Amino acid sequence: MIKKGVKILFLMAGLGVFVLSGRGAGAVGGDFSIAFFPNNPEPGTKVVAKIKTYSFDADRAAIVWRIDGKKAADGVGEKSVSFESPNLGKKRRVAAYVVTADGARSSRAVTLVGNDMDILWEAMTSTPVPYKGKALPSVQSYVKATAVPFLFSGGKTISASDLVYSWYLNFKINKNASGAGKQHFIFKIKDNGDYTITVRASNRSNSVVFERSVTVSADDYAPEILFYKTDPMKGVFYNKTVGRELNLNGEEISVRAEPFFFARGALGKLLYRWKMNGKAIRPGPVPSIVDFRLKPDVSGSARVDLTVNNPVNVLQFASEGFKINFGI
Repeated sequence: MIKKGVKILFLMAGLGVFVLSGRGAGAVGGDFSIAFFPNNPEPGTKVVAKIKTYSFDADRAAIVWRIDGKKAADGVGEKSVSFESPNLGKKRRVAAYVVTADGARSSRAVTLVGNDMDILWEAMTSTPVPYKGKALPSVQSYVKATAVPFLFSGGKTISASDLVYSWYLNFKINKNASGAGKQHFIFKIKDNGDYTITVRASNRSNSVVFERSVTVSADDYAPEILFYKTDPMKGVFYNKTVGRELNLNGEEISVRAEPFFFARGALGKLLYRWKMNGKAIRPGPVPSIVDFRLKPDVSGSARVDLTVNNPVNVLQFASEGFKINFGI
């Protein structure tokens, strides 16, 4: 039983804030809490504070809201107030004063701290060196998530290495990945679908807690193959793909296949199966490169197809092709 006059300290999980009760905290029929929407607001964004209670009818109570000491709203049934969350590292005090229909008085005050946290994720899949886009996940590949916290306590930044991290995948905690200083989390894309990553970061005293989530989808992504012209002296012409057709006007041309979004660890093990008009053709010393030579007095076209397989995982494969025109 809580004695009258005792101050109570509550932790609002996910906001990194303290809730310190005001006068009348023990008043009969006046107990309530303040909830925030969204629960983890980004600094400098709109937040709605709402009164939550099972002790009295908030629609019939007189309520006054103050933000940093200034009146923001008041009236009977004024159960919520909107305001801007504090900037990064700053504070904002939200207070609600209530007089219920039967005259019971109560108040609550919450100090919001401008905390934030990013989750950066990268698919551990293959892309060529000049590729500037994001590597995408494919089935049976791995994804690495990194928490980048911007949390504060006592006006000072909390070092990322001093935080305790709890990692969740699809709302189930991964205890092996969780712990002090564990900013990184690696998980496997087992099949198509959405994967929700959640990380909860807290200081060691558990007085500051913040949570973020991000969803990684594997529905629309699969390994791919792109073809590029290549030259022994000039290297690969990554500025333009071969596309659907390739004209062989000179004596010889080399084409390189670049596998995208295969598991990185399988790159040196990939199997390349080249065909021309349905018949197998043998590449040179590098299995991803084939050379085409124009024979005298020969013209026409042929269909070139390539299938790339990951022998370690049969679910990782890609097929692509192009038309090659000879002497045209």
